[in-house]
Amino acid sequence: MTTPQNPGQWPDPYQPPAAPSWPSSSEQPPPPPSAPPAYPAYQTPPPAYGGVPGYGQPAPYVLTRPTNNLALAAMIVSLAGLVTCVAFPVGAILGHVALKQVRQTGEQGEGYAKTGIIVGWIGTALGVLGCIGYIALIGSIANNSNI
Repeated sequence: MTTPQNPGQWPDPYQPPAAPSWPSSSEQPPPPPSAPPAYPAYQTPPPAYGGVPGYGQPAPYVLTRPTNNLALAAMIVSLAGLVTCVAFPVGAILGHVALKQVRQTGEQGEGYAKTGIIVGWIGTALGVLGCIGYIALIGSIANNSNI
């Protein structure tokens, strides 16, 4: 089988193989090529429009800001106030302190702090209104009773 002259060209598979170029059996055939032709290495195409990098490429290293733990605690304590009804003001105050820290340090957690503030103060207001309503109810019952 003969090798093509151009590396990208292949011989016609429907043609019979050419006869060897040496005329007699006493002559030696030409030596084989020392190395196969060099082809360019496979390269991964770049991702299209900011997509996911190709197979085999490491994921880009993304720096994330740490989350403020006090902001997370403010949200948890405020939401725990739904069960205890006592933790609402504590969660709201923790939320204010955490929001100040988040704005000073640039940490993540502003949403947690705001959730703690909103849930905390709404729960506190509803608790105070409930106490006032309970006192008014007791007062009206005591005023209408004939003791």
